[in-house]
Amino acid sequence: PVAAALPPALQVSPRGAASGAQAYNIGFVANSLTATGFILQAVPSSTGQMATDKCGTLQINQVGRRTVTGNTAGATVDTCWR
Repeated sequence: PVAAALPPALQVSPRGAASGAQAYNIGFVANSLTATGFILQAVPSSTGQMATDKCGTLQINQVGRRTVTGNTAGATVDTCWR
């Protein structure tokens, strides 16, 4: 695994949002970045509008496979990634 971080402006959504206005914190999942793959995740900001969203953390890998973690009942990959 390789350690890497996105540029600061891309580490939040909306891009470049000020503290408190961030919906998601974006980055690579720890130890997921290799020469052939990665997992990128969007974690709801604890103070942003998505803090209590039923979808939880959104993840996508190098082949486009989308997943959700920390989601509540009824929140599926299809409903969260629309």
